Amino acid sequence: MSLDFDSYFRKLDPQNTWIVKRLTGGLVNVTVRAVRDDANKQNTAADKPGPFGKHQSLILKYAPPFVASVGEGAPFDQIRQIVEKNALTLFSEPDGPLKLMTSKASVRVPGLISHDEEHHILVLEDLGTLPPLSDHLSASWLPSQSSTWPSLTGTLLLENHKLCLCIGEKLGEFFADFHAEETLNSIKSYGNDPTMTWFENGSMKEVVREAAVSTIRRYLCQFNCVESEELSKIVEEDFERQEVFDGEQCFNVGDLWPGGILIGLPSKTSQDLTAVVEENNIGVIDFEFSGLGRGVNGDMAQLLAHLHLYSIAWGNCGEQFKPIHKGVLALAEGLCSSYTRHSYSAKAPWQLYSASLQPPASSHAAGIFRSALILHGREVINNAVENDWSSYCIKTFDDSQRADGKDTNLTRKMVDTGVSCLQMAGRTIEEFVQADNWKRVCCSKESSMIARLFNVGS
Repeated sequence: MSLDFDSYFRKLDPQNTWIVKRLTGGLVNVTVRAVRDDANKQNTAADKPGPFGKHQSLILKYAPPFVASVGEGAPFDQIRQIVEKNALTLFSEPDGPLKLMTSKASVRVPGLISHDEEHHILVLEDLGTLPPLSDHLSASWLPSQSSTWPSLTGTLLLENHKLCLCIGEKLGEFFADFHAEETLNSIKSYGNDPTMTWFENGSMKEVVREAAVSTIRRYLCQFNCVESEELSKIVEEDFERQEVFDGEQCFNVGDLWPGGILIGLPSKTSQDLTAVVEENNIGVIDFEFSGLGRGVNGDMAQLLAHLHLYSIAWGNCGEQFKPIHKGVLALAEGLCSSYTRHSYSAKAPWQLYSASLQPPASSHAAGIFRSALILHGREVINNAVENDWSSYCIKTFDDSQRADGKDTNLTRKMVDTGVSCLQMAGRTIEEFVQADNWKRVCCSKESSMIARLFNVGS
């Protein structure tokens, strides 16, 4: 099942010609950019604005009744589009409770223009040709011939470490505010709906269970992990957990990954850090999984899993690419430090004020910390196995050569990192806060990104 966007525009806006181009990166929906072609405008004498007003460019998202990237064999309730529409309304309406959040952190969210419920199409404001963070992090820009690899001259985002730190800080502030208890309360009041029923999607949990939870046992067995049964059980129990810790529940994105964050480089040749803010070069998109959920141990743990993998990948590429590796770490540091700082200002109850003070097993903060480590490990393992990391497989004895095919050693290193996170989480909260394990959690490089979110004094 597909949608003919050209026919859709001819029917909906016959007096204008729209040039439609499909965008890559979307998994569950079909997303296109439509640009109005004024050179071929019909009935120019009337000069009517059409149904889309003065917009010259639009983003359209079509939600088929299945996961678009998989096909009809993976059904997915189209109510997800209602969820995204409701989320964007919070930012778009004049009295929307999240309207001021974007200006505060200088992070943009696309405005909602219209929703065609009959055809399952959202029409959104186009934030511009800002590349997703996943493109900035990727090695896809590396050509196949080593002799023509670019020299590192400060032209890439990750080479500008101060810029990466600045962007991370802006994103950390945005997500800390997004996950704050005050934000959740304002959304409940705005919709006069304390249980957030307008963000319910009955099929979402099953989709996540199938795509991200049931996979762990198989992936661990694939890499001959002797603890595959035990560790996969830890993942499953945290996913199915009904108990809600104090301060855990918040309004979340629900599927926060680098493809849902847009970042453009400043146009100024000086690369002034303030230009990132002034030129509206940071955006957050894709809210179809949003609703009542987990923040620090959901959104943040997932996003940091991706950054963790890229830091491992670029660290595998030899001395020539150390500046890129440091850029990933700077982005993660800015994100974590800002999120921690702004969450502290919002009096988040899940923060720990000294890593040296071992919390009791009854601590809700420790429970959320453990949950974050579990999800982080889960997503590190899933994305290590499911993505192709061969572009980062530089032979260590010669940085000018690239290995052919997948480097199983690199993937294994990534999987081992996720395994370490699950091991440190322990089978129970008592194991997690046990003295020797707690010391490992607070000092280990495998858990360092997650620990940075919780340890205010670090």
